[in-house]
Amino acid sequence: MVKQSYVNTFAYAKVCAAQGYFEKAYEICQNLLQLEPGRQEIIDFLNEIQVRLIENSVNDSEDLVNLFVKWISLMVCYNSLQKLKEFSILSS
Repeated sequence: MVKQSYVNTFAYAKVCAAQGYFEKAYEICQNLLQLEPGRQEIIDFLNEIQVRLIENSVNDSEDLVNLFVKWISLMVCYNSLQKLKEFSILSS
């Protein structure tokens, strides 16, 4: 049986989720479900949190792709600048 602490409350899980701490809210709700398996509001909220976690995961992946595109673009620009510097030195 899971020991319920003062922070493992449904209200605290909602606060965590509202502040963007979905993993913590998810963990609290899972612990609460072990204590009260049939509590529908916890089940519904847990489903909402799962959707948010998936959305965040997709957004993180998109952000990572965008960062790689920018990084590659900057590397190409840097390489071009280096070639121009070499050319200008050789031309002098």
